[in-house]
Amino acid sequence: MSWKGAHISEAIDQWGPPDDERTVADFTSYLWYRGGEPATITTYAPATGYVGSEPVYMSVPTTTQISTKCTRQLYFDSGGTITHVKWEGGGCCVMTVSGWCATIGYRDGN
Repeated sequence: MSWKGAHISEAIDQWGPPDDERTVADFTSYLWYRGGEPATITTYAPATGYVGSEPVYMSVPTTTQISTKCTRQLYFDSGGTITHVKWEGGGCCVMTVSGWCATIGYRDGN
């Protein structure tokens, strides 16, 4: 589920107080910043080889560095309803089983 349509107080309850506030025309936006040193993820891929004529099965490690930086920006109207969501940075997602990035969505309590 998206944050769009939720009340801004729900985001504050989940993420804590915003780090910055900006107002343009009839809309206000709150920004949350997160970041730091890159994180290293190690995955293991199966590999096979031979020692003489005997097959050998092993796992080969591969390491990848990912960014932990994230900027989240939620725009909301005068009633506090979120109208637009922006995020930037590799730290704004969670890795799925397939290794792809899935955005961190709205927590609906289920």
